[in-house]
Amino acid sequence: MCRNSYAPWLRLSLRFAFNVHVELIGMEACGGAHFLGRALREQRLEGQLIPAQYVKPYVKTNTSDYLDAEAIAEARRASQNR
Repeated sequence: MCRNSYAPWLRLSLRFAFNVHVELIGMEACGGAHFLGRALREQRLEGQLIPAQYVKPYVKTNTSDYLDAEAIAEARRASQNR
């Protein structure tokens, strides 16, 4: 797949992250997250990749984007307490 096909998705994600003014963005580790993490680093934003095995225990029901984001946030909070 051509790398340019990701450009609209990446542009929207970076624009959102840059306008929110957050200190840390937590993401479940996968190929897309690594790509986005490098793009965030280029924009001087910090991204934390969390392995899927740490996120899985926090998933409550069938997946949706909102529930996945909630599980990633809980896994990130739990990793800070360790």
